[in-house]
Amino acid sequence: PFVKPNNKALRNVNRVVDFTDPVLQQAIDDTIDTLHHMQNTTGRGVGLAASQIGEPFGFYVVSIPEERAKKEKAVGGICEPVDTMVYVNATVTPLPDTTTSVYEEGCFSVPGIKSTAVHRAQSVEVKAFDRYGKPILAFIAEGFLARVHQHEFDHTQGKEYLYHAS
Repeated sequence: PFVKPNNKALRNVNRVVDFTDPVLQQAIDDTIDTLHHMQNTTGRGVGLAASQIGEPFGFYVVSIPEERAKKEKAVGGICEPVDTMVYVNATVTPLPDTTTSVYEEGCFSVPGIKSTAVHRAQSVEVKAFDRYGKPILAFIAEGFLARVHQHEFDHTQGKEYLYHAS
């Protein structure tokens, strides 16, 4: 279900979501199903943007299973499990004076590259809407969760993680 690595869908800034679009809810369900399928079959993946499966909408999904959260904590990271959440028309903004860190990232849209060292802000503010257009209370994401939000938000802006690689 993934678009090919050089597909222009991965380079386009995704359109702002119109919550009355009749295709939106199916696109969200397809993105969630694809992420869960990949988690169940590969044991990998904590997020997926609509553009990665060819949907032109500006949203992404985050799901951090408990086992993955434990793994991130074990390597000294800040991480809690996250139930499946949809972030529509999101903004992800590094906090002023936040530090950056380098961490190995991978991506379903860049097969063949297992991981690459990527620079990301340690703390970000996330603002978004849920799948039905209700505002999600703005929150601060730190550590691994901040990295996940930055990675997936980049997809909505037509960027891949390699843009931030060392």
